[in-house]
Amino acid sequence: MTPTLPAAALAAAPLARAPAGVIRAAVPDIERLEAELRELKGRLEETDRLEQRIEELKAEIERLRRPAPVAREDAAARRAAAETVTEPEPDQAIEVDGVLRFNFFVEDLDEAVKDKRCDNGLDLFRLSADGRYKDVLISADYRWYPFMQTLHHGWVGYELAHGGPWNLQLAFYLLQEPRDR
Repeated sequence: MTPTLPAAALAAAPLARAPAGVIRAAVPDIERLEAELRELKGRLEETDRLEQRIEELKAEIERLRRPAPVAREDAAARRAAAETVTEPEPDQAIEVDGVLRFNFFVEDLDEAVKDKRCDNGLDLFRLSADGRYKDVLISADYRWYPFMQTLHHGWVGYELAHGGPWNLQLAFYLLQEPRDR
């Protein structure tokens, strides 16, 4: 039995002691291993660059997720600009609004409506306009119920004088009188 040397001891042995034929035979293997080592070092450097880029991108994502600080002056200026753009002149504002109301109810106490225990439907549609255009004043309210349609009130007026000690207005009204009088 021949004694074997550990691989570390063989690697540490000087090449000068090895026979010339062994050295010549090992040269292609050494060159191949050196080329493979250079390739692996290149891959390791590329991996390090990619890991560094990943960390940069993670930091960028975190920075983008945080809300940007907004200066209070900028927000106030934008709010003031929006208010001045959307608000009409005080002497030319007519506000139109309305209501659309539906009802839904369930009734389970009455045996007569056993097959129809719930009901729904339109209860009210209302359209209103109030405001002024220069010296012309307007106010109207039209209502539609399932059982009737009616003009709740309506009037048109003209402001003859305003400001100072007198406020004079001339108005034409259309009102509905109660019938129970």
